[in-house]
Amino acid sequence: MGMKGKKTSKTKKSGSGDIELDCAEELTEVQQGFRSRTKAETDRKNHVTDSAFWVCLCFQTRDQVEEFLRASKLAKPGEKYIDGRKVAAALGVAIPADPVWPSAKKTNKKLAEMAMAMDIEE
Repeated sequence: MGMKGKKTSKTKKSGSGDIELDCAEELTEVQQGFRSRTKAETDRKNHVTDSAFWVCLCFQTRDQVEEFLRASKLAKPGEKYIDGRKVAAALGVAIPADPVWPSAKKTNKKLAEMAMAMDIEE
């Protein structure tokens, strides 16, 4: 019986019967999982810390900027930042879709407290 009276199966009914081989295969699968997760996290980190995702338009006067914003209807006069996707759509430019990142899972507070308590006891 597992926790709270629920039946749990902790053994997987597969493998070659060779314990060393089965353990090596399982370890390889676990390592691959860690490698995949590490790559995904690295890709996400590179995306969120990339500062080369903007462009700058320069005019000679504030009046030119205000007229551009009024005529293009991309933003209200006085605004300095415009969503690039909105500009691309207005110009008919196809751009890649926004990336979809897995949501970060919240840390289990009880487990975190237990881990911290164990660190203090040592």
